[in-house]
Amino acid sequence: MFTVGDVVSRKSYNNDLNFKIININGNVANLAARSYRLVADAELEDLEKENINVRDKEIKKQIVYENSAKKLIPKMSRNYVTGKILHIDGDVDYLKKCTDLYESVGVFCYGLHIKESQMMFHVEQLIKKYRPAIVVITGHDSYDNGDIRSLSSYKNSQNFANAVKAIRNMIALLNMLEKAREV
Repeated sequence: MFTVGDVVSRKSYNNDLNFKIININGNVANLAARSYRLVADAELEDLEKENINVRDKEIKKQIVYENSAKKLIPKMSRNYVTGKILHIDGDVDYLKKCTDLYESVGVFCYGLHIKESQMMFHVEQLIKKYRPAIVVITGHDSYDNGDIRSLSSYKNSQNFANAVKAIRNMIALLNMLEKAREV
């Protein structure tokens, strides 16, 4: 009935959002929202195939967002060189949305899809390879359980924090090396 990749909505939430099925374990589907950074689980019987009304609303919101961004960030002239962005995202669909937006406003970006749990292991190599001015790390997250103030209560917050720590450690090391050369 349902397969990984299907677009669905949840009947118990009045079909408020469309999700993509990212995994199915028995009678439970793991879902990633298509228009929001949200992951959820749902029983298969709670799911309904893509809801066209929801999709149309999501497309309209996306158009408004893109038009707003285009007004806020003017296209760069050909003579002006912007800093490069390295955008690492755990969701390939959102990465595509982001890289399309960067392109539409004239900002150069290297976009890479890496699972949230693997980001910390790749950031150092990617920074060395691409030499970006800005690093953006994004992906889906969700509250699992426990203390809402604890990173361990969320699916990927600790993964994001670990990736940022790896970047900061690398920057600190580079700064130390540069200071040592000055001496």
